[in-house]
Amino acid sequence: MSPMSALFIFVPVAILAEIFHAGPVVIFVTAGLGIVPLAHMLGEATEHVSDHVGPGLGGFLNATFGNATELIIGMMAIWRASQLQLASANPPPGKTAAQLLQGAEEMIDVVKASITGSIIGNLLFILGLAFLVGGLGREKQVFSDKVVGVGNAMMTLAVAGLMVPSIIYWLDKITTEHSHHLSDEAYVHLSDHVAVVLLVIYVLSLVFSFKTHKHLYRLPEDEDHAPAHTEPAWSIRKAVGVLVGATVVIAGLSEILVGSLEEAGKAMGLNPIFMGLFVVALVGNAAEHASAVLIAKRDKMDLAINIAMGSSMQVALLLAPILVLASNLTAKSMTLVFKPLEVAAVGISVAITTIVNLDGESNWLEGCQLLSVYAILGLAFYHAF
Repeated sequence: MSPMSALFIFVPVAILAEIFHAGPVVIFVTAGLGIVPLAHMLGEATEHVSDHVGPGLGGFLNATFGNATELIIGMMAIWRASQLQLASANPPPGKTAAQLLQGAEEMIDVVKASITGSIIGNLLFILGLAFLVGGLGREKQVFSDKVVGVGNAMMTLAVAGLMVPSIIYWLDKITTEHSHHLSDEAYVHLSDHVAVVLLVIYVLSLVFSFKTHKHLYRLPEDEDHAPAHTEPAWSIRKAVGVLVGATVVIAGLSEILVGSLEEAGKAMGLNPIFMGLFVVALVGNAAEHASAVLIAKRDKMDLAINIAMGSSMQVALLLAPILVLASNLTAKSMTLVFKPLEVAAVGISVAITTIVNLDGESNWLEGCQLLSVYAILGLAFYHAF
């Protein structure tokens, strides 16, 4: 039995811990560990799907199924924030309205932090780990610089969409008290409108990738190996079935994870921002972690990069807008106003990833460089909040 297979024991353990109301840390840790082997299974299934549909669509499917976990975690956290907001009108015994309102704000902060954490985690941690593991024993690995160039441009656009409401908010805060200040409702409307724009550009990016410019994602090595007609190890039905099944179970464990998030964070002495940025984001991205590294180790860097960058783009252009718009259906709306350090972290991540990817080559040292930036940002958020 492999170490990864052994982790499957945490799936029923997490469910039992939830049923019998074990401590929040126990529930949180076992649920997180249970997601890891399922994410590995999802990654393997995605690689087999890509054997049938190619690396472009394969990376898209992996990012989509992988981000389903993050979407569920975000939805559950927003719902929790809404419940706290409603409860503040008639606080239960032992709680004050101020405490409940603060709890609602903290849950929204966790959702926002998980968004930024997913972006920097994909660009720095996942891509860095893929470069490191894939580069060991090899002088270099190559990938399509054209595809990466499109991805870098899309990520820059996505970051602009996420940063502009934050910049307006913080500039508004530092102006004089006699200046005109936007209301909270104005930021809700601004975020809704930006979210719609991001969704539109995301749809257009899919048209670009899979219709008008799909030739960019048809790699030379695919054409070189086309005559061999290698039969995929899994049928497309089996691969998709495993993808769907693993995603469903991951979703169930994610619900358990969110339920214990608030109390587990307090018990471990971790602030909500750090929990969202690194703990929740790492667990939510476990699918991409496993699959991107596994695929990079097998020297399929185009697919590995499609997974890492594709997931970041989906988070910024699809996941974040959906969460913003969906929050309007609850008692607690979420905006695209992030903390200054979060905005800076995303900007740094996109910039350094763009620089590293420009030449269409990677090696293990570049992987270490990306991982070191991720570690520095982690230390900054741990000590800053």
